[in-house]
Amino acid sequence: MICSSLILSLVTAVFATAALAQEAVSRDGDIRLTSITPPLCKVAQVDPTAATITGSMVDETGPRIGQLRRDIGQLDVSINAWCNTSSLMVVEADAMIGPALIDQSSTTRFARAVNFRARSLGWTPEAAAPFAATAADRLGGGQVVVTGDPVAIEGPRDDALKLRFDQFTVAESAVLVSGDYAGSVTITLSPR
Repeated sequence: MICSSLILSLVTAVFATAALAQEAVSRDGDIRLTSITPPLCKVAQVDPTAATITGSMVDETGPRIGQLRRDIGQLDVSINAWCNTSSLMVVEADAMIGPALIDQSSTTRFARAVNFRARSLGWTPEAAAPFAATAADRLGGGQVVVTGDPVAIEGPRDDALKLRFDQFTVAESAVLVSGDYAGSVTITLSPR
């Protein structure tokens, strides 16, 4: 009988030790996994021909011949963009500039800068970079780049931005120099 009770005690001791060992592994096996996602914003590349004024920019007949057309409306361009946090948006515009004048003595009638307003719509509130048509920028020699005020955007965003071009003007309603005109708009999104 001593033998059977010794065997029973040994078996009980083995099971108790296994249970304690299993409990110890469970406590020591808790591992905390951590990481961080940085605040990010992304603006996709846009087709450079997406904002093109169709046809001539000037009236080709009538009393306003050579002057900027009054019927140029608005141009809208959709831009894929996202921010995974609240952000700041700034719109910066560079006037449309045409070829340099050959004869500087004839500068009182001609212009080579077309001003416009660039606005970002879709992520309210609106961010804008408007130009003011002045005599100084008529030849592209004055303030050519305009930067709008930073606009705070609350929370993560993942919907299309719309860039709208409108309010096209030429200082002093001058006649535009013949040639190709190009300007640019930069939208900057930065986490805040």
